[in-house]
Amino acid sequence: MKQFTYIFLLNFLFVSYIILSQTTAKIDSVNQIPYEYIVSHLKESVTTFEKNVALAQEVNYKYGEAVALDKLALAKGMSGEHTEATNAILRAARIFEKLNKFNELSMVYGGYGYGAKRRDIETANMYMRMGIGIAEKHDLDTNLTTLYDNYGVLKKMEGKNDSAYYFFSRALKIKRKIGDSVGIPYSLNKLAEMLSESGNYNKALAFMAESDAIRNKEKGEFGRAENLIYYGEIYRSMKNYKKAIHYYKQAIRKGKPLHYKYMVQYAYQQLAELYERTDRYADALENYKFYTVYKDSLNNAEMNNKIAELQIEYETEKKDRQLTEQALELKNKSLQLIIAIVSFVFISVIFFVLYKGYKQKQRHLRDEMQLHNQIKHNELEQKFTREKLRLSQELHDNIGSNLTFIINAMDNLKNIDDSKLLQEKINGVNEFGRDTINDLRNTIWALNFDKGDTSLLVMKVQDLRQKLNESLDKPEIMVENHMKNTIQLSSTEMLNLYRMIQEALQNAIKHANANRATVIFSNTESQLIINVVDDGNGFDPQTVKFGNGFKNMRNRCKTLLGKFSFESSSKGTILSFAISKK
Repeated sequence: MKQFTYIFLLNFLFVSYIILSQTTAKIDSVNQIPYEYIVSHLKESVTTFEKNVALAQEVNYKYGEAVALDKLALAKGMSGEHTEATNAILRAARIFEKLNKFNELSMVYGGYGYGAKRRDIETANMYMRMGIGIAEKHDLDTNLTTLYDNYGVLKKMEGKNDSAYYFFSRALKIKRKIGDSVGIPYSLNKLAEMLSESGNYNKALAFMAESDAIRNKEKGEFGRAENLIYYGEIYRSMKNYKKAIHYYKQAIRKGKPLHYKYMVQYAYQQLAELYERTDRYADALENYKFYTVYKDSLNNAEMNNKIAELQIEYETEKKDRQLTEQALELKNKSLQLIIAIVSFVFISVIFFVLYKGYKQKQRHLRDEMQLHNQIKHNELEQKFTREKLRLSQELHDNIGSNLTFIINAMDNLKNIDDSKLLQEKINGVNEFGRDTINDLRNTIWALNFDKGDTSLLVMKVQDLRQKLNESLDKPEIMVENHMKNTIQLSSTEMLNLYRMIQEALQNAIKHANANRATVIFSNTESQLIINVVDDGNGFDPQTVKFGNGFKNMRNRCKTLLGKFSFESSSKGTILSFAISKK
């Protein structure tokens, strides 16, 4: 009978364990519903996470309960139910703090601080700093991307734009490093908004285009709705009120089904102001009424008082809990001392057994580390060697050949007796020397950037355009930038691309008899494309004898693993450089 009871108890415990494991797995699965889905399905998400909180409480799964409360707070807050959201977020914080879950705790504090930004900016800043402090202390990069972004929003609300731009940029840098496709658009949008406010509209729209490319791959509509608001802001700043109105209307159309009240309220407010500016007073009044309805539903004095009470309750409970824990810690010191002695004896017994294995493992790891360091050292040496060769080749091909020409020209001046001819020759050598200095400066400019981008290249070509136009009657040099986004370039790529453009313009100036030559930057998903187009007299590819300029352009393009091509007719010439950039 005793044996049967023992077996029954074992089976019961085993079955209970299996059921409990399945339940906790189900809770974890629900808690993994992504952010973009929650904010795009707010009513459904509230119901889902309320059930998940209750289920976690039934099985006493504290961690699962805290995560579900955090998700529930997000859905409640987005729906405008701030009292319930505050209650949920503070309950989650208590549990995470007890469990020493610093990753989750930092996000809970940061999330609560961000949610309080419209109600109490001082409280918002306090909780945001608490979250950031925990994340920085424990090197939680993923958390810091969100926390820096949200803290940037707070700084912007306070009018501290330099601080806001700094935190948005820090967040974007970490997101690019860890490949956070969900978070990158958020930072891009905020930076675009700030660039727009400072008048840098082209870069702002370029950031928004990059954000759109990522948002269009998302399943939910929330991100795309949010982007419409930012487009409205940019075009409003540009005083293009017609386009701004269009985007705010689109944001309302997408925001209403998402139950995102703040977005809809804000869009109605902006529409009312824009219609008033454009003297469409009937439309302004109608949109202001809609704005008022949404504003009243979100600003409830009783709700704010309840939130303040919950904050005080949370802080009081936290202090009481700390006092209780200190008393319990003092009471258990004797027991801890006994446990420590037993543990020491046990560790002493097994230490000798593990010591030899540990030392052997350490020697193995040390040998691996030495080998790894040697490999890294060799790779670095190879990189330095390649850079030296590349620099010496560049200096030899351009600066070296120019200096050789100058020396030979100076030697020839000794044999000229005609003072007028001598002065002309000296002037020519002087001009060639200035060109050589410019070549050297351009080389140094490119080599100064370990990691540049197409925006720097465009700026440098704009500078070249200005200098050429100041010294030439024709052709007129133009630069057009149709880049959809900024592309990273190495110093080698920067230098070679600039040299190719410089050579192409020199050909147009010397041989084309053109009225206009235009450098056009564009890109596809996989290529950077640069076209140099002139309206000159062209040439016949079958009969013309190509000089060193064409050969140099072709070789430089080949060095970049790109494709060099050209078209020419009596209407002009197009030189094209297509560089693969994925």
